[in-house]
Amino acid sequence: MSKIKKLPIADIVTKALLMPWKLRKEFSSKLLIPVLIYALIALIEWLIESTYPKGQVFFPLLSLFIYGLFAITCHRIVILGSNSVPSYGFKKWSMRETKFYARMIIIFLVLAVIGNSVGFIMIFVVPDVKGPFEMELFITWLPEIMIGTIVGYFFARICLLFPAIAIDEHVDYRWAWNISNGNGWRLVVVIAILPMFTSAVLSLLNVLYGEYFVVDMLLSILAWILTIIALIIEITAISLSYLELHNGTQTGRRE
Repeated sequence: MSKIKKLPIADIVTKALLMPWKLRKEFSSKLLIPVLIYALIALIEWLIESTYPKGQVFFPLLSLFIYGLFAITCHRIVILGSNSVPSYGFKKWSMRETKFYARMIIIFLVLAVIGNSVGFIMIFVVPDVKGPFEMELFITWLPEIMIGTIVGYFFARICLLFPAIAIDEHVDYRWAWNISNGNGWRLVVVIAILPMFTSAVLSLLNVLYGEYFVVDMLLSILAWILTIIALIIEITAISLSYLELHNGTQTGRRE
C-alpha cells in the first residue's frame, strides 16, 4: 500500500494568499466579464434590496450562476496557465460548464440533505440545559457547529472534483473521495480558514454601517472588493490542493 501524501496546509494557504497579487494581470483580464456582472448584480441588489424583497432569493441564485464561470476560470488559470482561458475569461458554453454546474447543483442538494438531517437529529440529542450563560450559549450553538463540521468535511472530501472538471478531466465522486483520502480534515482547514476570516472582516464592516449614504456606499464597495479577492483565494486554495494531491494514475481521461 502506497503511503498517503499529507497536504501541506501552511504552504497551500500561503501560496493561495499570494496568488491574487502574483497573477494579478491574468486574473484582472480573464475574470473581467464575471467580475463586471458580479458588480452589476451587487449594485442592483444594494439599490433595491429594501423595496424588492423577492430579490433576496433571485440575486443570490444569479450570483451562484456567475460563481461557476468565475470558479472555472480561476481553476484553469492556476492549474493550466492563463493561455488556457479565452480573452475576458468566457467565450462560449461547453460541456465543461454543463458538467461543472450539474455537479455543483447535485453536491449542494446532497449537502443540504446532510445538513438538515444532522440538524433534525440534534433536536433530539442536544439537551435543554439551564445553567451558566456560557453553557447555554454553547448548547445553543452546538447544532450549528455540528452541522458546519459534518457538511464541511463532506464538501472537503469531494471539492477536488471541481478543479478536475474545470480542466476537462473525466472524473467522478469516487475519484474525488479517494484522492482526498487521509486529507479530509486538512482540506477542511484549507477551505475553512479564509471564509472564517472573511466573515469576521465583513461582520466588522457591517458594524460600521450608519446613517450616511456615502459612507455606507464606500463600505459596500470595500466589502464587495474583499469578497472578490477572497473568492479568488478560496478557489486557488482548492486548485493548489488538487495539484498537490493529484496523481496521474488516479485521474481519468482528459477531453
